Amino acid sequence: MADRDRNIEEFLSEAQEVVESFSRCLETLDRQLREGEVDPDVVNSAFRAVHSLKGTAGIFGADAISQTSHVLESVLDRIRLGKAQLSPDVLDDLFAAVDVFSSQLEAYAAGKRDVAPPSDFLERLSSLAGASEAPAEDASLAGLDPSVLGVLTEYEEHRLRENVRMGRTIFRVHALFDLAELDKGIETLKQKLKNFGEVITYLPSMDDTAPDRIALDVLVGSKCTLAEIAAAVAGEDVEVHRTGEETGAQAVATEGADQGGASVPSPKIPSGTLQPAMEHVATPAIAPSPSAGAEDDAKDSATDDAGDEVGLRSLSQTVRVDLRRLDALMNLVGELRVVHASVGGVLDEAHADIPSDVLRDLGLQLRTMERKLSMLQQAILDIRMVPIGHIFDKLGRVVRKISRETDKDVRLVVSGGDTELDKLIAEEISAPLVHMVRNCIDHGIESPTERVAAGKPAVGRIDLRAFPKGNRVVIEVEDDGRGMDWRAIRDRAVERGLIPPHEAEGLSPAAALELVFLPGFTTRDTTSTVSGRGVGMDVVKTNVTNLSGIIDVSTEPGRGTKFAITLPVSLAIIQALVVEAVGHTFCLPLSSVLEAALISESEILTVEGHEVVTMHGKTLPLLHLARLFELPGADRGYLDPEQIHVVVIGVAQHRVGLVVDFLRGQQDVVVKPLGRALRGVPGVAGATELGANRTVLLLDVASLVQGALRDAARALYRPAGTYEGGESRVPS
Repeated sequence: MADRDRNIEEFLSEAQEVVESFSRCLETLDRQLREGEVDPDVVNSAFRAVHSLKGTAGIFGADAISQTSHVLESVLDRIRLGKAQLSPDVLDDLFAAVDVFSSQLEAYAAGKRDVAPPSDFLERLSSLAGASEAPAEDASLAGLDPSVLGVLTEYEEHRLRENVRMGRTIFRVHALFDLAELDKGIETLKQKLKNFGEVITYLPSMDDTAPDRIALDVLVGSKCTLAEIAAAVAGEDVEVHRTGEETGAQAVATEGADQGGASVPSPKIPSGTLQPAMEHVATPAIAPSPSAGAEDDAKDSATDDAGDEVGLRSLSQTVRVDLRRLDALMNLVGELRVVHASVGGVLDEAHADIPSDVLRDLGLQLRTMERKLSMLQQAILDIRMVPIGHIFDKLGRVVRKISRETDKDVRLVVSGGDTELDKLIAEEISAPLVHMVRNCIDHGIESPTERVAAGKPAVGRIDLRAFPKGNRVVIEVEDDGRGMDWRAIRDRAVERGLIPPHEAEGLSPAAALELVFLPGFTTRDTTSTVSGRGVGMDVVKTNVTNLSGIIDVSTEPGRGTKFAITLPVSLAIIQALVVEAVGHTFCLPLSSVLEAALISESEILTVEGHEVVTMHGKTLPLLHLARLFELPGADRGYLDPEQIHVVVIGVAQHRVGLVVDFLRGQQDVVVKPLGRALRGVPGVAGATELGANRTVLLLDVASLVQGALRDAARALYRPAGTYEGGESRVPS
């Protein structure tokens, strides 16, 4: 059963990668279609992805996925063979297939193996797959050797005719490759030629070559001259010929080629020799040993054994690991840290009874163990990290779909896709980003007519950025649309009964913009298929908060709106500051701690019923940890009015002072999920163990900061500027 489950996990993981690859191909085709020139290699890549998915699904009994893949494969095959035209409407159906595949994979993971695609979707694909062929323009291939045409696949012959139809010259690039680096050599040559035309096919040549080399003939369609093609591959071991005119006068040898002999004739591939030739390409030749007899046989046997060994060796250097296994490893690291801390505590208590040299050696070993644990912890965290680019890739589909639904032309510009996040955080942030992009298109970007009238380009733009900032990652979604009027937002919130009028009157512009995150807020009077129901941005904020993140919004009327999400890199294990309030211990994520300071009671002021303190010239809201959780003894006075511990915490540009009784130092902690009773409690992100079987709560700084700022805004207070903080005084 375990093997079966593992195989299913392997299939789901591989299938998801294939679907994502297919989706990226479609996004590239969508862009190329708008630009007016489609790369046939991209169409072919999409076809291969679907073909691969069909085969994999068939092996694992995913018949519904295999059925969808089969029909889709037929559509893509017709497109790549020129029997059907790629149009925006056809692309709509291809993009819809991505959603169908995703739904089918989710169903398969849930044990439902026979979830058929929607009937109307299947009918549209079947119609495309069986549509009558477009009349093909006959392009003469005179000048090409018939033996070459006889070995081309239908697709290769189609691309050959298409290049001739477009007025391109067909060049033959005769190339020699080292067998040891055949794949690398072919890819290098392909990339050089691709900038000057279309690489149509590779054909094995019958030329005699050294045992460790192989000759291939590459057919290339291009509008460049013979000299330009030769210059493109300068330095490679090749000769370039124009087909049909292959005499010495029309052949150009590059610097790496043997220029002493006559030009290489057009490739002759007699019937029945293609398969042996391709086997020659696929199998490295081994030069015969000069020795003979038994020694020769022994070496041949050893070579065969080595070949078998190499054949069984995997070419991939990656493995797929279930996140639950990584979680288990991380928990073990956490438990080891608890044991490490306990041993350190025992040594502290017994140091008087231990000889100094033994105590010194034990201390050295403990420090070594601490370093190794940190290295192990970081290695596990690195394994969990994934580039956020694979989430950004999915948003291209969303932009295209919503743009077509709203009759708008929108361009998505992505940067920072290689920024890494914990896999779970990356997956959880996907839905909020979809909501935000939908809102940008539906509410932010104007119609093409409005944009032109306002002096803007007809094509709208959404910028999606990701970049690291300290121990956190910032994701920005910015549009160049109409922007938002904070007064209109405030009035709309009052109109919908979301805030009372007297509270709205004193709101600052920044506080008014925060109203877009209230449940039920919308600027639309009517609903559409895209938005208008008042559901969306409140869900975005809730999801971001659940990830211990924070979201900010800024806008400029007529210029656009920007949302910035600040997230922790990982939630699995963190450095924490251990604090105490009225006898209860809590942990604060150290990445959100700016400073720990001592103040006196006389420095605390009360504004509109809220306590504030001025630090480094900036006024901060003040929270009392004991009062936040209504702990017994929270109403007692300060332990020492002249020595009050304040921890300055913050996320993004927001800062708050947190009053505690004691600072108990720093510690790496493993974050564990809360039980049902505490799940959803504001201000609590999780739990952790600190040793001696002590379980303490990990505070959610983002939630605390947002709550404090919300209360401050309602009290007509808004902290000015950005708190930079002074010299760090956080105890270690």
